[in-house]
Parts: sequence; C-alpha cells; structure tokens
Amino acid sequence: MIASQTISYAVRVVLCNDPRLGDFQFVLDQVNQNWTKILCQIFLTFSAAEAAFIFARSLLHTHPSLMKFHVFYHCCATSSLSTNFLFHPVDLAIEFAGPFICLLAVHYLSTAMTSQEHGQVTLLITYTTFQLWYAYDHDEHMNLYHSQHHKTCDSVYSVYIRAMGDPTKNLLQKKLYSFSSSPKKGKEEDCPMLFEESESSSVGVVIESD
Repeated sequence: MIASQTISYAVRVVLCNDPRLGDFQFVLDQVNQNWTKILCQIFLTFSAAEAAFIFARSLLHTHPSLMKFHVFYHCCATSSLSTNFLFHPVDLAIEFAGPFICLLAVHYLSTAMTSQEHGQVTLLITYTTFQLWYAYDHDEHMNLYHSQHHKTCDSVYSVYIRAMGDPTKNLLQKKLYSFSSSPKKGKEEDCPMLFEESESSSVGVVIESD
C-alpha cells in the first residue's frame, strides 16, 4: 500500500503538477481537442505495460529462485480488493517496475512530441485507469479472469487481456497443488513455508478466504 501511494504521489504531484488538472473542465477540453492522440498514447502505454507485466509474472511462476517471493500472493485462493495488499516487496518490485517504466517512457515521449499539457492529461487518465482496473480485477463479485488465476494459479499472467502462458513451465502451480487437480486446504501459516520445506515434500496448500 505504501509503494502504491508513493507512486500515486509521484504521478499526481511531481509529474502531473499543472494546477489546472484539478479543473475537470480543463481536462475535458484537452480530451476533446486531442482525443485521437490521447487514445493512441493510452493504447501504447497499456500494450507496453501488459507485455512487461506478462514477462515479470511469468518469471515469478517459472523460476524457483523467484517463486518464493510470489507464493505469498497466491496464499489467498479467493481474491478480493484486499488481495492487492498481499505482496512481498521483491514481488511488488518485479511485477510493477516494468509497467511503471513503460508508463513514464510513453509519457516523456508524448510530452516531447506534443505539449506538456497534453502529456500530463494523458498520464493522469492512463495511470488512474491502470490503478482502477488492477484493483477491480481482483474483485470477487466481478469475477474476472484474474480471480480465476488466484483459484487455480493458472498460466494467465496478463492483466488487461486473457493471454495464456505455457502451463508446463508453471512451476509455482505444481508446487502449490502438488500436481493435484484441486487445491489442498491448510493453515494460513503453512503457505509461506512451502519453499522452506525440502524438495521431497509433496504437500502444497492454498488458503481460501471468506
């Protein structure tokens, strides 16, 4: 939560520092005047961020040295809005460094090619959409495909589109479910200990929250 708020502060106060952005009419006028450019920039940012996120999430599922940082996130089999806070700091850095760098790169490129006002308005819209979608992507009532990712620890590593990775390389799923077709229930404190057990251990656990 602290990391998310820090990034939000940097975007809203440091990068989007034009006081006119607090005026909804100013933002609306900018959108009306440059809507094609804004849509293109949003599409480019989300495409780059999605590619970076898929790459990072696939590493966390397929590399044994990184899985131990991501397993805590999958201890909750039934996702909710609060699942957004279940991150190991290393996991958070790996997953969101790439998308955030993409966001900044497209922002500075847009500002250089157009105007500061256009760049800041687009960055504000893109970042707000990015944050809201990722949050509601975990909502148990909306039941989007990322909720299924929590239930099965499948190989869908994307955020905005449903892109399936190679299931045979998903070592985290195999570790959690011990090659079983259904989750094993266990005590909450058992889940983070999975990777402290010996490699011969055959029991994986997943926590289902109420």
